[in-house]
Amino acid sequence: MKSCSACSQMPHLFEEGYLLLQSAEVSTMTKVQKVLKDAGRSFQYYEPSLEVHFQSKDEMRETLKHMDTSLSKEDKSKLNGTWSSKQKERFPNMAPFDQLLLRVDNPHYFQIINDAKFIHHMQPIIEVDEYEVFGYEFLVRPLDDAHKFHPGELFSYSSEAGLQTLLDSRARVSSISTGAAALPSGTKMFINFLPSSIYDPSHCLRTTFQAVTRYGVHPEDLIFEVVETEKIDDIEHLQKVFNVYKQYGVKVALDDLGSGYASEEVMQQLQPDYVKVDRDLVRDCDTDEVKQKRIESIVATAHQQGTKVLVEGIETHAELDTTKNAGVDYAQGFYIGRPAAEPLNNNKVAL
Repeated sequence: MKSCSACSQMPHLFEEGYLLLQSAEVSTMTKVQKVLKDAGRSFQYYEPSLEVHFQSKDEMRETLKHMDTSLSKEDKSKLNGTWSSKQKERFPNMAPFDQLLLRVDNPHYFQIINDAKFIHHMQPIIEVDEYEVFGYEFLVRPLDDAHKFHPGELFSYSSEAGLQTLLDSRARVSSISTGAAALPSGTKMFINFLPSSIYDPSHCLRTTFQAVTRYGVHPEDLIFEVVETEKIDDIEHLQKVFNVYKQYGVKVALDDLGSGYASEEVMQQLQPDYVKVDRDLVRDCDTDEVKQKRIESIVATAHQQGTKVLVEGIETHAELDTTKNAGVDYAQGFYIGRPAAEPLNNNKVAL
């Protein structure tokens, strides 16, 4: 199966190569040529595209930054670009100018995403009755000191630079391979995904399920959850994604229930297998009757439709007891266990 360009690895940022720029607007290309000439840069023009030879990554970056300050916002919005090696062996799909500049201007984050220079840590999730480990949530972390990043910043960068689909796809596969190597069969693996990065569920998720087969993971051990940063503004699309996951025999989860984007109405529409209660509802819930009643309401609605309830952000035993009394099924948080490269030694947590 051929991968779509959005989730395929791009060429590296070469020390020497060609910058390719293109616009359907002749007037925009005329302005681009003028900017390059004024900067003393030579180029070859093949209507509607032009090639600029660069001898270093810094030279390409400075050329793009000069264009950024010299062209109008309107012209930049009509301009696309990409790059290749000096052999011109492969020009990846064009990216809008703003995204192209971000990719070249932050080679550190670009390499981390393009070369999957990250690993996954696992945070334990327990059954609240006996404190037995039910599964782990997989969280992206730096591979080593040479590839440091803050997860939130990396995902924000990927969205702005048009690399969100590539990062999301690679993170899912990395989670699967990590879980297959570290966890025994039957331990659930909670893996995040961004619905907006999955354009066509039946196509975009094939690499994910190829990884499931390749690493020998049982589909019933997988639970894919909508991540907290994703606004749920296209229920129909998200339902299609859920349906494809379920067709492959895996479970799905709705994150941050009780927040502005994930409501009980959305839960009833999507019918997920699991819901995670928003951590703001969990925080200090042992001293807040309003929060307690809200959690009880979520549990009642969820259980009525056969959905299991998980609370995250548990930081005290009082919060754990309060949510347990509210009827939740599972819990996670720093009080139970912090994310780590290795799973817990015991299948039961002493709390």
